[in-house]
Amino acid sequence: MIAERSGQCLPAANFVPLFAAAFLLLHPGMLGAQEIERDRSIDAPRALVLGAGGSRGLAHAGVLVGLEGRGHDADLVVGASMGAVVGAHYAAGYAPETIWRLITDIDWQEKFSPLPTFIGPERALRHPAVRAGRTKRADQTNRDPVGTEGAWGLVPEWRVNRLLVRNLFDASVRSRGDFDRLPRRFRAVATDLETGELVVLADGDLALAVRASMGAPGAFRIVRWQGRILVDGGVADYLPVAVARNLGASHVTASDVLEPGDRVEEFSPLRVGLRGFRLLLRNTRDREPDPDLLLLPEIDATFAELTFPRDPTPLLEAGLAAAGALPTQGEGPGPGPTPALRSPGAGAGPPTHWDGPVSVEADDPAAAVLVEGAFRSITPGTYDPEAVLEAVDRLYATGLFEGIWPRSAPSTGAEDDESRVRLVVLAETRPRESFDAAAAYEVDRGLRGWTSFGRRFGSRSAGEISLTTTADRERQEASTTLRLHSRNRVPLAWTAGAHLRRTDARLFEGGRLKGHARVERIGGWAGLEGRSFSPERFLVATLAVEQVGGPDAGSGLSIGPMLRFGRSEPFNRIVGAPTDVQMDVRWGQAGYWMVRTRGSVDGEAGSYSAAVLADLAIAHQDAPLDVFPSLGHDQLVPALRWGEARGRMRTVVGVDLARFVGTQASIRFRLRAGAAVPEVSDLRDRSGWATGGEVAFVRPTPVGPVVAGISANTRGTARLELRVGPTF
Repeated sequence: MIAERSGQCLPAANFVPLFAAAFLLLHPGMLGAQEIERDRSIDAPRALVLGAGGSRGLAHAGVLVGLEGRGHDADLVVGASMGAVVGAHYAAGYAPETIWRLITDIDWQEKFSPLPTFIGPERALRHPAVRAGRTKRADQTNRDPVGTEGAWGLVPEWRVNRLLVRNLFDASVRSRGDFDRLPRRFRAVATDLETGELVVLADGDLALAVRASMGAPGAFRIVRWQGRILVDGGVADYLPVAVARNLGASHVTASDVLEPGDRVEEFSPLRVGLRGFRLLLRNTRDREPDPDLLLLPEIDATFAELTFPRDPTPLLEAGLAAAGALPTQGEGPGPGPTPALRSPGAGAGPPTHWDGPVSVEADDPAAAVLVEGAFRSITPGTYDPEAVLEAVDRLYATGLFEGIWPRSAPSTGAEDDESRVRLVVLAETRPRESFDAAAAYEVDRGLRGWTSFGRRFGSRSAGEISLTTTADRERQEASTTLRLHSRNRVPLAWTAGAHLRRTDARLFEGGRLKGHARVERIGGWAGLEGRSFSPERFLVATLAVEQVGGPDAGSGLSIGPMLRFGRSEPFNRIVGAPTDVQMDVRWGQAGYWMVRTRGSVDGEAGSYSAAVLADLAIAHQDAPLDVFPSLGHDQLVPALRWGEARGRMRTVVGVDLARFVGTQASIRFRLRAGAAVPEVSDLRDRSGWATGGEVAFVRPTPVGPVVAGISANTRGTARLELRVGPTF
């Protein structure tokens, strides 16, 4: 939809949490903008303003494709919140089609998931559904760009921060931190959390400026910028047309994804609630200038701003359709597909050298030591943005950081030589004291959960100590862990700990539970662990010493190494299985060995996702019962219970197929076949095999997937399935 505006006020709305809306209602004067930056002697630019809107703002990418396809070009881009995210990529030189592809390639549900944590003696990677930290009063933090210790948000943001840096770092360095020297001039707007004033960001770290503009209060961590505390720009002005006007724009085109429309379409609670909320927020902005051309993508009114769909294509197509009604104005120049300076007088190209050692801004001295170690081989040296991004990934892999923000600064003593710059890195750590937890439920195993209390320590070396507990019907465990991060081999960490575990292994006969066999372990471990990204991989190597107690064989002192490696599990997996290998070798009175390997080949086409998987495990005949694999573990064969069909050797193969429905849910079909037998030769006996199938509704949630369905197998078992939360 297109609307021509002249002479009347443009209605507005904001993308903010409900509590932020209440704050604005109580303090309407807070919406007054501070003095907005004036034109820098660039004559009459044509401006494009992209408004806030959460996930609805992804439609702006479709608007860009439509505008450039009809020859409409912009010299200046102004963005708020998600509009700043899309607008910064456009201003940095990404072609609209490239931005479209970037958006559709992102797994948005996974993008807001937490980094998994190493847990227990096996150092298993687990996703916390709840992650919290001890906060500080505002007057206890420094009033500088790094005084954010103790500040945290409800939404895990490290993946988003990493994405912004990967996409915008090089363009920011090329512009020397001046947003007027980007391929297109750019402004991001944010809100001063103390005064409520509009803050226009015109220079500095481009990625961090975008992050400040999209920082929904409470959901995301605050951003400190030149002494201010910044949150989402939509709190102050959801559609910042005034910024473009004050920069001298001769023509302003704006894209609004939150305009509630002229008619009430339905009276359902959801539609009435969303419309009332948007109208309430719109009425807080009634004296702002109008754009010359207003584009209104037609998005379903019930599509909430906080809902990020599995497939954002309908949002992009809505934006494309909104711009598609415009008349063609000839070929627009448009930037290239990768960031590159294009406007006359835009300044020098990329620098050639990093000068001096890295300058670190961090609220934790031990974290600063890690940052220095990660970048030591990069600067001084030749400018290589990929090397910087790899170092950023190594720091995220430690699990200590929520944000790593590299930027360039003029070289000391050679400020006029733009071929040489300094590397400055802002490091935002997790809270010094933290709490992680997750809970899950399923019909067979009941309620289960784990918790972990952690604390960082050290000034020259980064260390962590944590206390972790895990409990379900079959197993209870407590462990304490010490991690010391390597200063020179980031992200490797030395780990040591002690644990106590009690397992009541289920015993079945003829498909019926007949009792339990208790296995107890007490001991400790020491070793090395680390992980990496692109792809996400992990490696754990430890030496364990345990006293094992249990029935019959497998009791006594047990000493030996463990090796685990593979890829970390997605938080909301729909099809397939984790890819990893685990090998244990033990000597002593309770000597045994165990090997497990599993994995899947996943693929997606349109509305379908499929995976072919395999799982193979084998244990020594004298291994304790809690080591023996089972077809019922991890729902490998549908309709079998946890611990059912144990054997010395287990093999499972299967196929998963999911059909996506709606924006996030799916219908999943599983077909698995497997056997758990005493010897390899027994695999030839068909009676040892079981085949099962499952049909289920699967819905990802912030606390893990919700699965509801029915399953059955060839052993005559059928049951209703209900599972909530991650598998562990």
